[in-house]
Amino acid sequence: MKKKIAVFASGWASQILNQFLTGLENSFLGKQIDTYLFLCYPSWATSADERKGEFNILRLPELSEFDGAIIVSNGLEFNDEIQFLCRKCRDSGKPSVSIGIKADGLYFVGVDN
Repeated sequence: MKKKIAVFASGWASQILNQFLTGLENSFLGKQIDTYLFLCYPSWATSADERKGEFNILRLPELSEFDGAIIVSNGLEFNDEIQFLCRKCRDSGKPSVSIGIKADGLYFVGVDN
């Protein structure tokens, strides 16, 4: 049975995100793993309602249907949404990774330029 991994990200750092997703895809070659990308484009310049609309994509997946999750947290920029996603992943009990920002109960990958 194929594993399903949810990936949550913002598209604003698309070159970095593209490299990450390519590396992830390459590491999963030959394995029974599918990734599902939940991508939004929130902006400081838009209204709170527009940002809420953008972030709704991150609220769509029911994590009980996935085997794990990856949050590209350093690209999301809005702390309340990052905390929501981390809590959602933690509450799901599924293995989850936060890339960029440490979150209690999640694995962490730090990025040092």
